[in-house]
Amino acid sequence: AMTQVAVLAKQQGVVAKKLDVSVPSHCELLSQQAKQLAASMEEVTLKQPKIRYLSGTTARTLSRPELIGDDLAFNMSRTVDWESTIQAAWERGVRLQIEALPGTVLTTLARRTFKEGTVLSFQGTRLDSIQLAMQNENNASL
Repeated sequence: AMTQVAVLAKQQGVVAKKLDVSVPSHCELLSQQAKQLAASMEEVTLKQPKIRYLSGTTARTLSRPELIGDDLAFNMSRTVDWESTIQAAWERGVRLQIEALPGTVLTTLARRTFKEGTVLSFQGTRLDSIQLAMQNENNASL
C-alpha cells in the first residue's frame, strides 16, 4: 500500500521516502493501547505529586492526579511537543536532564536548549557520573 502511495506522490511531483520506524510512538495508531492502559490505571490510586509534573504533550505542568493519569496513559497516542517541553523545563529552572534507556535522541534534542545546563543519557554514561550530576544539581538548587 505504501509503495502505491509513493508512486502517486511521485506522479504529483512530490518525493516520498520510506522511513524505518520500529514503533509507531506518539500517534493515533496506538489509541487502542492507550485506552487499555487508561482502563488499567483506573485501578491505581493516584496522588498529588510532590514534584512538578511537566507534560510532554502540552508542555505545561499538571498537578491534578486525574490529569496526570490521563497524560501518562494517552501519551503514547498523542503528539509530543518536545521542543516546547524542554523550553518550559528550562524556564522553570531545570538545569539537568537525564534521559532514561534506551537511546539518546532526546538528549541530542535537548542540548540546543540546555546549552548552559547538563544533559545526560543513561546510555553511554556511567551511573556514578549520573549520580554526581544529580548531587551537584541538588546542591546548586539549595
